[in-house]
Amino acid sequence: SRQMFALVGLGNEAVRDSLPVNRAKMLSYAGMLASPSRSPEVISGLVMHCFDLESVEVDDWQMRKVAVCEEQQNRLGLSGVVLGHDFISGERVNDCAGKFVLKINNLSFHDFLRFLPDGDQHQPLVRFMSFILRDQLAWDLSLGFGYQQANGMRLDSHQGASLGWSSFLGTPPEVARVTICVQE
Repeated sequence: SRQMFALVGLGNEAVRDSLPVNRAKMLSYAGMLASPSRSPEVISGLVMHCFDLESVEVDDWQMRKVAVCEEQQNRLGLSGVVLGHDFISGERVNDCAGKFVLKINNLSFHDFLRFLPDGDQHQPLVRFMSFILRDQLAWDLSLGFGYQQANGMRLDSHQGASLGWSSFLGTPPEVARVTICVQE
């Protein structure tokens, strides 16, 4: 198994130990991890398998605004910029190739709390994603409640409520989800 780990970039035991997922589960994806590309299906399959989740999707091509470095911004009196070729107006530019959303669906309330930024599965997921992504893309994590798992906030409830994360005023939306910006 040492050679298989080396094939996927986990030859060093310290690196293997830094990833908080079951190593045997990762070995079953050795062929896909050794390939240079990561399709949305591979990413969602890896996350689903390694974190024991029932529904994971990747929505790619997400629109975002990217800041243009000051030295790359166009100015009057500068040469080397051709209108219609490499001229960019403004301090920001639209980009849809550098961001995706990892959607974890049908979570129980307990599992939902585990993937929030203060939960015990959030940092392991972020470290795992950093490992499996060849290109460090911007990404958001979207957590969706399973059927009838989201409840309105009630003062007499023993179920904890975190304002903005797991509590809803009145009746929660039919498809209750929270989106967290993980990496810009």
